[in-house]
Amino acid sequence: MKSNSVGVSDSPSNVRLAKPDSAVRLTFSYEGNKIDLISKQKIKKRLPVPPRLGIQKEQTPGFWLELSNDNKRLLYRQIMDNPIRIDTEVFSENPNESITRHELADPKGTFSMVIPDIPDARNLDLFGSPILSEGMRGLQKPATKIFHIDLKEDEKDESK
Repeated sequence: MKSNSVGVSDSPSNVRLAKPDSAVRLTFSYEGNKIDLISKQKIKKRLPVPPRLGIQKEQTPGFWLELSNDNKRLLYRQIMDNPIRIDTEVFSENPNESITRHELADPKGTFSMVIPDIPDARNLDLFGSPILSEGMRGLQKPATKIFHIDLKEDEKDESK
């Protein structure tokens, strides 16, 4: 999934990348409130260096991912458009009518994101506003953690 938003980090110069052109493509599936990581693939891609920019998580609406180390120290944050679709665009046959949005009764789908390959990264957390439980009005409410995975445990599972 393409994101036209920026990646951010609190201290990008202190983060050690595996290689400058090494990244990881993560693919997720979602159905209702359940999110699963279904694929993790190392790829050769140079990501832009994220600018130094922080956000106040406590009262911030939106969607972002965070990578942190064993001590929960933030290594990387990427802000993006919410990839979880709760509605669909409906086009009228009448060219004088505008596009309308209809809420999906059962939101489900997949999305991908590309993150830097950071050897010290242990935790991947996704944060999002409560759109699945509150629909469009949830877009303006503060984001909370909606998904967590221990990347090192996931690697152990893959090596079995």
